[in-house]
Amino acid sequence: LLSVSVAAFLASCRPPLPPDALPACSTTSSDVDRLCIGMRTLLAADCASLVNRSFLEQTICEVGLYNLFSRSAGLYGPRTLRCVLAKGRGPRGGLAQQPAQLAGALVALSTHAIASYFELGVSTGWTAAFVASYLRRFAPADKSFHGLLVDISFRRITSSTSELLDYNRLHRQLRKPNHLAADQRFDLCFIDGDHSYNGVFKDFAEFSISCRLTMYHDVVDFDSAMGDGREGTPRFWADITANAEPADYLEFFQTPGAFPPSFGIGILLRPPKLPFQTGSTKTPSFEYAHLTGPRDTWKTAHRIPALRKNASKHHAGLSLELV
Repeated sequence: LLSVSVAAFLASCRPPLPPDALPACSTTSSDVDRLCIGMRTLLAADCASLVNRSFLEQTICEVGLYNLFSRSAGLYGPRTLRCVLAKGRGPRGGLAQQPAQLAGALVALSTHAIASYFELGVSTGWTAAFVASYLRRFAPADKSFHGLLVDISFRRITSSTSELLDYNRLHRQLRKPNHLAADQRFDLCFIDGDHSYNGVFKDFAEFSISCRLTMYHDVVDFDSAMGDGREGTPRFWADITANAEPADYLEFFQTPGAFPPSFGIGILLRPPKLPFQTGSTKTPSFEYAHLTGPRDTWKTAHRIPALRKNASKHHAGLSLELV
């Protein structure tokens, strides 16, 4: 477990916000109200609670996880399945995160004085709103926290979620070529866009130069590895870390009760030396079962649950053939 010294967080943590400065949440019990209440919890919590992983995991659970219907059990595992939002609440709410992974990553980031945040691949906007509410508590006192969210579409962000993003000064822009100006810099960039190997490598090449820290999602995700025929984000992360020193990155892979592994967060504290070799012989931190059958694109990802089931069956029989 990552330990954070008392002196470190006392020096960097901003005091809790007073009630009249917190976002106003309605009492209609809608999904977005759960997000709003979660944000209020982070903004009003004492500093010791903010570096307590159990507290953060519980807060993430109370906000609710994105409902992936039949895939939820395999992705989240039995321990966190209770946190998944009910099916009837629609497709626009919930955190698509493993609570233990996100909690660990946030605690690690608390000591890095993040005042500017960039996120690529925003989806519903819930992760951005939640992460920003946490990071702003540790932003330097002389700086105003702000961020930029980029995606090819924002149609999945509701008007209520937009208000919460505005509260954290998170501006939205549709993606375009050469998106960031040459002199534009962010303390933290969260890359969660194209999950194909080529896609995430292009995002790395384009955005990493503008980021002091870079965080990647789905770096051990089975679906990403098996879904596009190029081993996706997990192979990219393996290549990156094979060209970096152990002190240059952090990994959060906890998937309690879930197999094959899902999600995964990797943080680059310093970029690797360029150029570096791709197609590394280093195996991903989780080794995947070699499964027969086509490695489909995301357009035919309905086959992925069957691959997951097959992987679990092989695992139970101790007959894994590791790649």
